[in-house]
Amino acid sequence: MNARTQGLVVGGAITACFALLYHDVIRRLVQDWWTDDNYSHGFRIVPIAAYFVWERRERLAAAVPRPSLFGLIAPP
Repeated sequence: MNARTQGLVVGGAITACFALLYHDVIRRLVQDWWTDDNYSHGFRIVPIAAYFVWERRERLAAAVPRPSLFGLIAPP
């Protein structure tokens, strides 16, 4: 398996896990976007965010991970 195929498989697995874990939340979000005029802009946010990620894909791929223990601090 080449690196591109492996990346697609890993990305698909992560997407599937995310969908399984958050399907209820996503369903309720879409329902709110569909039925409440105050939140109808939610349908525009996902494609805009996807566009920004696509536009910056080279810079995101080249980013060096910098782990931090700061994320382990839980708010009271």
